Amino acid sequence: MKNLKTIFTLLASTLLFASCIKEDLSDCPQNNLTLKLHYLGDTQNPAMFGQMIDRVTMFVFNESGQEVQTQVFEKAGLASQSVDLMLPEGQTYRIVCWANAFDATAITRGAERKNYRVNHPNYGTAGAAIPTNDHLYTSDEISVTIPATGVATGDVYFKGAHNNLEIYVDNFGQKNDSKTYPIVEVSNLMPQYDLEMNPKQTATHTYYPKTALDAAHDMLAAKLQTLQFDNDNPVVITIKDPATGAVRATLDLKDYMAANSFSVDGKNERTIVVQFGFTDFGVTITVPEWAIIGIRP
Repeated sequence: MKNLKTIFTLLASTLLFASCIKEDLSDCPQNNLTLKLHYLGDTQNPAMFGQMIDRVTMFVFNESGQEVQTQVFEKAGLASQSVDLMLPEGQTYRIVCWANAFDATAITRGAERKNYRVNHPNYGTAGAAIPTNDHLYTSDEISVTIPATGVATGDVYFKGAHNNLEIYVDNFGQKNDSKTYPIVEVSNLMPQYDLEMNPKQTATHTYYPKTALDAAHDMLAAKLQTLQFDNDNPVVITIKDPATGAVRATLDLKDYMAANSFSVDGKNERTIVVQFGFTDFGVTITVPEWAIIGIRP
């Protein structure tokens, strides 16, 4: 089951809807707010919305900070990049959105908006590992006032809220036996945002991504998303032997990024690729050949 279900919490009186008759829709409430959705990536390309956004979860708050409506728009309903809402007129609302909140995302509500949290569903559960986050995007808050007549409009702009990590491991284990695949750990990650994408925990958490065979590159790989970290980060990647738990290699990601021209600061789309190559002489840590293009300044 996917985590976030569509919740309609309308303040409008149910009497308005009771007056709707199948043959006569003149008394039915109409949408009075139209929002245009945008995601331009790092190249100001409007097509990035359709390429990257697969679901939008929209939170609507009144001026007192109380949630009055939440809607989830799936991919099929986002083709026009425009969504409609019905809200009580004469009031001002604050709206914030999260995109791509699927199985690897839980958005929990608190007594107040400031207590809302965005994290993996396993976060805070003893013994439950976090393998990855979703490809998350969020929006800056917008404020909209609903007029007594007519339709209000607004623009919602999304920004990236995750990093992509691709960790390749060559010449380790047997490709046809998953029990021999290395254990990959990514430590010193920050695991939780508030609704405005502010970090709410320290960067001390470890993720345990799944290692699988990447047939296209003929090597093992652990691919995951994390909540955002910047160039100056404490992240450490560790490769362990699955049979003994012995550490076979470690990498301070900050140093690797600086040495190989990976920069994520100020970007929406953030991908870091690293390859561990094991030989009889030890281990090499390099940028895969196919990932070099595009990262050199």
